[in-house]
Amino acid sequence: MASGITTEQFSPLSDTSVCVDWIHQADLDGDGISEHVAFDPIAGELIACRGVTQHRLAWIGGGGYSLVIDIERDGAEEIVFGDDASSTAAGNIARWVDERLVVVTTADGNRLRLQDGFQEDGPPDGEPTAVVTWGCIDIGGNSRELVTGRAESRGGHDWTVVWIGWAFSGVQALLATQEMADIVAANLTPQRLASLGGLDHMCE
Repeated sequence: MASGITTEQFSPLSDTSVCVDWIHQADLDGDGISEHVAFDPIAGELIACRGVTQHRLAWIGGGGYSLVIDIERDGAEEIVFGDDASSTAAGNIARWVDERLVVVTTADGNRLRLQDGFQEDGPPDGEPTAVVTWGCIDIGGNSRELVTGRAESRGGHDWTVVWIGWAFSGVQALLATQEMADIVAANLTPQRLASLGGLDHMCE
């Protein structure tokens, strides 16, 4: 099983307190009715409570942050959840597909990781050698696309950025676009990188 993601688990609502103590409301299937989203800290699972059924996914990293976002503006909201304990926050995407909650994967079966932060601190000054971010970009009408970006230092204030656009197809995120660009930026941060790419940082 790829990257430690468990399969979806369905269970009756025998412990209703899990869903009473919800952390988000999210319209996962786009029907105009919000489901309750909870976190079970003991099991380390993200839980969507829908009717009399719990839909559970392993929360890799043991929790940290979670966001509810309608990434594509199609009316069905996604949950971005992950670990923000280090210098790089890393999240997964959960979405509703075929009446169940699933983790979005790439074509190779590994989960799509949304990373935001600094990577690979290098000597001698400890400056980051890579900055990563993600966000959404308008693609016409009321639609938008998920984009991830990675900037690698070429020394000084010079960076090379790779932007990848993603399109959802069921449980998978498919590579839709890929671009490379050279930029000049001092004190580059994930937020500034997203802005330079024309992105709404973390799809805000």
